[in-house]
Amino acid sequence: MYIGCSWQRWYVYILACQCYNRARECVYDPDVDAAGQSIDIQGYYIGGGVCQNCGYNSTGVNCQKCVPGFFRSYGVPVTQLDMCRPCECDSRYHINECEEETGQCVCREEYTGYNCDRWVLIVEPCDWLRLIR
Repeated sequence: MYIGCSWQRWYVYILACQCYNRARECVYDPDVDAAGQSIDIQGYYIGGGVCQNCGYNSTGVNCQKCVPGFFRSYGVPVTQLDMCRPCECDSRYHINECEEETGQCVCREEYTGYNCDRWVLIVEPCDWLRLIR
């Protein structure tokens, strides 16, 4: 919880950070507040609390995203503590990232296809002329 104070007329109100129990501390960031990027514990985009040291392989202003190498499956609520699951990708064909909600691995540059099992022919703009001669 951060003690973020907003002065309105003659009273102060305190906003608690929404870190979904994945962080124990947060700090106030006026830029996050101005951009409306932080969600409070009531579900409103208000305040500028930024969660610090998110756990459970999460990241983001409110620990609402998964770190690279992890994903949140479709239908898994952001409130579920262990929402981030590891990507199951073969580093020979994939980079260490997968798509959010599906877990579909992201292919390395030289591979394509659903399972990244096909080579990509990388040809420079003028090289194709040499190939057809």
